[in-house]
Amino acid sequence: MSKFFAVTAPGFEEGMEAEIKKFHSLFGIEESLKILSTQKGGVEFESAVSESVYFNNYSKLATRVLIRWDEFHCVFFSDLEKKLKQRSLSKWFKNKSRIFVKVNSKKSKLGQEKKIFEVFKRVYVDFELIPKASEAEEDDFTLFVDFFEDGSMRETIASWALTKMMTVDSPWKEPTILIDPFAGSGTLLLESQNVGINRQRDYAYQKLKAFVDLKPLNEQKIDFSKFPFAELVGIESDEETFEILKSNLQALAKKTKVSLYHQKNEDFKETYDQRVWIFSNLPYGKQVKSETLKSMFATMKSVFKPQMIAVFHPEPLKDNEAQSVLHLPVVNGGLKVTLSILIYKK
Repeated sequence: MSKFFAVTAPGFEEGMEAEIKKFHSLFGIEESLKILSTQKGGVEFESAVSESVYFNNYSKLATRVLIRWDEFHCVFFSDLEKKLKQRSLSKWFKNKSRIFVKVNSKKSKLGQEKKIFEVFKRVYVDFELIPKASEAEEDDFTLFVDFFEDGSMRETIASWALTKMMTVDSPWKEPTILIDPFAGSGTLLLESQNVGINRQRDYAYQKLKAFVDLKPLNEQKIDFSKFPFAELVGIESDEETFEILKSNLQALAKKTKVSLYHQKNEDFKETYDQRVWIFSNLPYGKQVKSETLKSMFATMKSVFKPQMIAVFHPEPLKDNEAQSVLHLPVVNGGLKVTLSILIYKK
């Protein structure tokens, strides 16, 4: 049995615990994943390697899963080098593999992260080490093997924004409709699926020796892995852009409920019993005056009656009727904008 750490957004630790416990019954794994501890930002658990790989692939809430490969105490650089030599990376990787190493020396007497990293490079000469998983706190070292790598899990602006939205409220709590009232070519609706199993988490760990012979679980067991939104709704008034939108979401519509509307927002007549979240990149520029922005915002509120509005715009959106408002600066396509998240009563 090995130790693992499932990283999740702060506030989702309880849900992460429930998901770990549920995994055993869903997939009929002989031994369940054993929770060892819960802390801000994740849950540590114990498991066989194969089970952890399957959990990594199917988890809704885990943004990444780390193998806690080893732990040891160290206060001298010479001792650090000696202990690293006793811990071979060849168990996990083929020679010349690219390994991302993060050194974090909070409260460590050794300090000096660059010098610690140089010890790693000196010991693991058969691998291409890239500063980026090792952690040292109060001289206690934890060595991680990460199931992900940068190339396989691109953090898009949409997935980043959705993570921020989910820390405010949980889409797993009850059925939720995600609406983009200015859908354009469908970028946000498509990118919103870039979480969970849709991130193709198996990519990075395929290069690990221990996982070569593992076979994927039955994908028909989708209750565990499917995306939480009950429906994706896109609205686009421009005819040419709407045809692009339909084409782009055609494949997605085969596995997710997708509803697309060629009309103006003020003409939208659908109503929903479920919660509604609005997620959109609002039009902006010289042609969009301040009064036009206010009008768009008022229309979204009156037509869709959302419980959450999360929109990108250079101007932070404010509303005295909102229960809470969060403004986060972000760069979108080189332009500095604000992600405004507004919460309303149901």
